[in-house]
Amino acid sequence: MPAPAQPTAPGLVANNDDVAALRAECQRLREVAERQTQQLTTLSSSLEKQVEERAAALARSAALLEQAHREMHEGFVATVEVFASLIQAGTRDTVGVRKIAALAEATAHALGLSESQRRDVHLAGLLCDLGKLTLHEALVHTPVAAMTAEQALEFKQHTVNAERILLPLKPLARVAAILRSHNERLDGLGYPDGLKGDAIPIESRVLHVVKDYDALLRKLILPEALTPAEAVQYLNDHVGSRYDAAVVAAFLKILKAAKQDDNLRELRVSVEGLKPGMLVTRDLVNEHGVLMLPRGRRLDQQAINALQRLADGTPGFLVYVQR
Repeated sequence: MPAPAQPTAPGLVANNDDVAALRAECQRLREVAERQTQQLTTLSSSLEKQVEERAAALARSAALLEQAHREMHEGFVATVEVFASLIQAGTRDTVGVRKIAALAEATAHALGLSESQRRDVHLAGLLCDLGKLTLHEALVHTPVAAMTAEQALEFKQHTVNAERILLPLKPLARVAAILRSHNERLDGLGYPDGLKGDAIPIESRVLHVVKDYDALLRKLILPEALTPAEAVQYLNDHVGSRYDAAVVAAFLKILKAAKQDDNLRELRVSVEGLKPGMLVTRDLVNEHGVLMLPRGRRLDQQAINALQRLADGTPGFLVYVQR
């Protein structure tokens, strides 16, 4: 007799239906996730492309702005250089302010000053004689050491006058401040404000050294023009009182790098101090303007004897030579 059929448990049927439903739901969610992943991938790729395009556009804009700024700056500097040439013409001053500006900027670079500071020092060098336009021509060419108290008082206004002239020009406000203070001294005895030490802008300290070196060579500070070697000695002798030691050291390195070190060996000697083999560094001209000995001549004993005869009884007969 066959065994009776076992009845199906209701709970077992319900579980199988749940499993099927779960599998279907899992499949549906998997498909949704795949679609969303694909959409996110597409969106991410699109965003990356947009970012790249935006970055490229910004780079192009930055390059154009940099070019425009450079061209504007070059045009501005060119304008200042023209102005500086007019200043030279107005003061009848033959000094090459471009040389002063270049040496000052190079010194500032050697000191580690920023690009903007170097630019301001360069512009201040170009305009270093601006305030002298307000002075009488005779006073401009009077050595500082030979000025009367009244003349010195008037002369010392040139730095303040330079600042006043430039103040309406906003881009040159910093340059105006440099010019105002470029004759201050470390010991506080300079002008116009009696600033001392680090209270003097570093840019002004740089311009002070470079400009005074040039002025020493051209008889604008002392009654007699100094040789380059003597001017260097003067700077070193006044380190700590007039000049910043670090600035002087940096400037002298720049002079050497600029191949002016040969000139630093130039000496001014009397005829009694001449030795065979010395090289004449400047044309020797008599009181009538007649050339006696050309620059570049290597001295021998015969030439020295002739100079000693010519100089007999002539006070202050000096010859510029290199050993």
